[in-house]
Amino acid sequence: MFRCFRSFLYPAFITLFVAAASQHTIAKVVESDEFDTLPLIPDVIDLLKIDQPIATQSSSIARSPGEVHELFRKRGSPLVVLQYATTPKWQDGDLLHPYIIALANQLSDGKFELSEATSLDPPQQFYAALIKSLQARDSGQIDTAEQFAQEALENEPEHPFALNLLAQLRLLQQRYDEADQLLTWALKQAPGFAGAMANRAALAYTRGNYIEAVDLYDRALAREPYLCAAILGRSAALLRLGNLAQSSQNLKRCADVPGFDFNANLLRVGLALAQRDYEQAEELAHWFKNTAPDTAHYWLAEIAMHRGEPGTARAHLDSIELDSPRAQYLSALANAAVGNYSAAILGVQELQKEVQANPDVDFSLAVFQFANEGTAPEHTYEALPIQNDARYALLHACRALARADVAEAAEFWRESSGMIAGFDVTGMSVAGLRHPLTANGARDLALAALFYDTGYNKISRHLLGEVLDSSPDMPAALLLTSIVATSMNDSDFAASTVDQLLDLEPRLFSALYQASELNLKNGNYTRARIMLARAVAEKPDRGALLKLALLEDREGNLSNAVTAMKTYIASYPSDFVGYNQLAWLYAKREQNLDHAMDLALTANRLQAQNVSVLDTIGWIHFLQGDLDKAADYLESANELASGNHPDVLFHLASIAAERGETAEAGRLLKKALQLSMPFDSRDAARQLLAALDME
Repeated sequence: MFRCFRSFLYPAFITLFVAAASQHTIAKVVESDEFDTLPLIPDVIDLLKIDQPIATQSSSIARSPGEVHELFRKRGSPLVVLQYATTPKWQDGDLLHPYIIALANQLSDGKFELSEATSLDPPQQFYAALIKSLQARDSGQIDTAEQFAQEALENEPEHPFALNLLAQLRLLQQRYDEADQLLTWALKQAPGFAGAMANRAALAYTRGNYIEAVDLYDRALAREPYLCAAILGRSAALLRLGNLAQSSQNLKRCADVPGFDFNANLLRVGLALAQRDYEQAEELAHWFKNTAPDTAHYWLAEIAMHRGEPGTARAHLDSIELDSPRAQYLSALANAAVGNYSAAILGVQELQKEVQANPDVDFSLAVFQFANEGTAPEHTYEALPIQNDARYALLHACRALARADVAEAAEFWRESSGMIAGFDVTGMSVAGLRHPLTANGARDLALAALFYDTGYNKISRHLLGEVLDSSPDMPAALLLTSIVATSMNDSDFAASTVDQLLDLEPRLFSALYQASELNLKNGNYTRARIMLARAVAEKPDRGALLKLALLEDREGNLSNAVTAMKTYIASYPSDFVGYNQLAWLYAKREQNLDHAMDLALTANRLQAQNVSVLDTIGWIHFLQGDLDKAADYLESANELASGNHPDVLFHLASIAAERGETAEAGRLLKKALQLSMPFDSRDAARQLLAALDME
């Protein structure tokens, strides 16, 4: 995936998190149709400090900012929090405090006016600065928002809400290290602060750590279940991980919440595209026509590109102002797809002025220049260093192939592995590069890689078809074709292409791995295992070794599974995964428990506070009969997992059952079985629950 431009294709809403309080905060929420009668900001601040409830005709209880939004969504009338329970400094209630004032202002369409900060007492100056910062942020005035956030921190240098708000602004400014430091400090002051957890998740997302992002979002939502920004951020992370079902389910909770419906629908369009449901995507895109017509046309252009209709995409883009990097980039891609390389070059050159020193932009420009020149003149690319970037290596390899320079092509080809997921030429012979490839074929191969990398599979597949028409035995084109076909769920074509490729290159790692994946999908586990074993013999790849160990374990081949994990540890001695997985292989069979414990403790030293590792250590202690130590580790794992990891719950239930705590064991087992996550011990959990019910 293009690291930079994916943020253009999906809006950066996930960093716009508001603060949240925990589920223990109690606040009074009052409905009113007469906002003109409500107090101004300073008076609201005073009301918030009153311990006694305010007499009202109608009131409900809201435990957090998210619940305020939820009540507003359900009842459709303005809401304002008038009182909350007194709590220690910087605990849940105090975190709620500035947020609800700003929310009242937002829901009243700005009818609350802030007095000049100089006329307020120091505490009121702090809250006034915060609210002004929030208002500036929401209107897109990031520099102004930063100024007021800094002003707030001058009054309260360690207030977690203010620290979190400034961190959020740093995220928007792409000052990620500073954001990280601010979030660390905010969470040190208020460890249960859901808003800061959500922003830390947004930071992980921005850095491409989507699994970590989901975990952090889960922790935030365990504290604040109605925090829509976290819900949407989690959906975005799940979308990037390919978990479309969970991503879609999340969105239902915030689709019509004021302030979030726009971003929720943006994500829904992205989900529909990921699911290739172009009709639904088109319907959702039309939702924006009245409020944001340029957004509608942009998404309709995206849909057309995914359909393989760049001409239609071009027509939509011609009707809008290309005032955003994502629209500019899409326009360049559409021009290239219809063969207008000169316009594509000009478009990317304009984009370079906005996103300087961006390798994604530079690579795109190089591909378009290569396509435009045809003959790949040396002077065009002399200034393009490889920079340890597989994309540049691939482009240089294509240039060499266009000149039939096999020696140079082979040199660069080896460096091109990793250009895209699944593209790894380990094991490919030099002979495979001797198949004739025309200048146009080399051009189309580079363009196909670019379009697949940016998510436009149909355009990529069309270009690859052009390559194979003239060079049917070109291994690189066959490999990329199989990868593209797999991503399009065309398993039959992907399999036939892989078979053809393995006839030409029987030791090609990517082809062997592809064949294994396709056999797994068809339920042919034995064939999949054989292909994987051949693949890891060529390259001790992390994913391949783990998958091989799992397959060997599934078929009862403990010795082979252990061998695979020992190879993993030897290849990646600093990676905790290998030690933990090998420990688990032994623990599952209650074998070599002392050695298993040593392995698990090594994993824990390498990766502290990891749910899976703590679960492994806890379970080994259980098998060794030390229930107290087992409980300590498993309770820590359960806390980290926010009580939503089925294996951990099953293991805690086993401890409870062993101690004779039947009711607690039953509760934990029922919760574990209700979760939809993969659960290796599901059958064992059912059996234990049945045994408890019989007692």
